[in-house]
Amino acid sequence: MGDDYPNQGILDYLTRRDELLIKIDQTLKAVDGTLKSLSLPAGVSGSNNSGSIIQTQNLIPLKGQLENRQVVPYELLTIDMTTAGSDELHTFNGNNIVAVSNGSLDGVTVKFNNNANPAIPLKYFMGKSITFSRIYLSWLAQPSKTLYVVLGNQDNAEFGQSDVQTALLPVSKAAQNPTAELADTDILATAITPSQTPSIFRIQVQTTVAAVFSAMITNGGVTTKCKLNEGTALTEDCSYIFDILVIYGDTVNFQVSVGGNVMLRVQEVIS
Repeated sequence: MGDDYPNQGILDYLTRRDELLIKIDQTLKAVDGTLKSLSLPAGVSGSNNSGSIIQTQNLIPLKGQLENRQVVPYELLTIDMTTAGSDELHTFNGNNIVAVSNGSLDGVTVKFNNNANPAIPLKYFMGKSITFSRIYLSWLAQPSKTLYVVLGNQDNAEFGQSDVQTALLPVSKAAQNPTAELADTDILATAITPSQTPSIFRIQVQTTVAAVFSAMITNGGVTTKCKLNEGTALTEDCSYIFDILVIYGDTVNFQVSVGGNVMLRVQEVIS
């Protein structure tokens, strides 16, 4: 019978090979379908799962180098700074890092690849390029403040620069059209605080009466009256622009020495 079917072994092999290839193809299609249908959940990353991480978002667009395969161009970490963090581990294959905060970046440090490496102040390292697969983040306690850290890879090497440029755009902190104000009384119903520190509050003011215009800066429960324009009364119906420096913990309001209508604009400029 072997002489009647001399190629039976080869045919069996080819048949098994084809069946295997079909199964592999079906498996790959199933995996692709699953990946396309997934909506990524919020997750927690870190070495100690201390609960300081509010949310990790992975942004996953399609890339051409692997058809129907997905890669992570960057990862956004949103960190609650209420409690201090020390050497919290995050894994990501990247080459740039950017951070912003509604508090201060003072005391925020990063170590790359190995916990034994020296800590680098993060605010001085942003925009620099370094290849890493893991980072160790530390920060000082800042109640009710949040740290946003973006880890980028080569496919998104421009992200760090563009994000910093966006962060440098002015932010409106207060605006009012001419409104009657009393002498030596806070103009704003609620004092304003900087979104990022250190930064600058750029103020445009115009009054209908000659009056000394002051910034009332409070920090640590102590209020300092800072008379602008060298303490000289503003000329009525003339517009003035002043810059004041603000740091972490500052709250700012404004007063005039003589009652009258006041037009006010305040923008924060990241320094």
